[in-house]
Amino acid sequence: YPNTVNHPIIPNAIAILAGIAKSFSWNIVYFDTYIYEKARDSMEDREISGEYKPSERLSLLDYKPGESLVPDLQEKINTFKPDIIAISCMSFEYEFLNTFFSDIYISKDTLVVIGGIHPTLKPDEVISSGLFDLACVGEGEEAFAEMLNMFEKGQDLRHIKNMFFRDKDKCAITKNQRRKLIDENKLWETVPDYSFFEEKYYLYPFDGRVYKRYAFEVARGCPFDCTYCGNTAIKESSNGLGKFVRTRPINSIKE
Repeated sequence: YPNTVNHPIIPNAIAILAGIAKSFSWNIVYFDTYIYEKARDSMEDREISGEYKPSERLSLLDYKPGESLVPDLQEKINTFKPDIIAISCMSFEYEFLNTFFSDIYISKDTLVVIGGIHPTLKPDEVISSGLFDLACVGEGEEAFAEMLNMFEKGQDLRHIKNMFFRDKDKCAITKNQRRKLIDENKLWETVPDYSFFEEKYYLYPFDGRVYKRYAFEVARGCPFDCTYCGNTAIKESSNGLGKFVRTRPINSIKE
């Protein structure tokens, strides 16, 4: 996760996709970039401006020099030897990813897939970068599950709906059809996996104090049309993704 802020957060997309991988009995390791020193983030700006009361949150965290990011990620990949590297990101996170990901050596036997808001809005740009084998466009649950199932069986991955595929040898790109939005009654069937998030991921500052909490989806889609938001761009795109708000049934939320 190319985290651009200076504190740990739990991306819902990663917890959901990890839950899918867990259901297929895959082993998972997680790499998060929050711990590497970067410029001041928005939460720090708000504390300085007085919008947020300062808290002790930063004193609870140990940071590493920014130049340690690439060698640490490389060591993680070399040690774990992943079959698949999966990345989720928004646009500003994609920009950050581009500052270091090309410096990482990845075996041709390792599949690299990326999803999230930026690949959904800019799939041609992302898949043409040559850094990724698959770019997921839109909701990833069904496409990710299908990809894992086909990968296990050694099947051809070039025709998975919601995916743009780049052939490593021929550099040819296959742009596949989009799936329909996941039905409201099926959307929350996946049990997210939070097991690899340490205690510090649940600590969040509010009103000058640090509380324990985490966030989860109660709906998907948005009824508003804020001009600065990626969700508005998605709704206005030709495929209509995000046009409809789907509300989570209360009985699907378990302790």
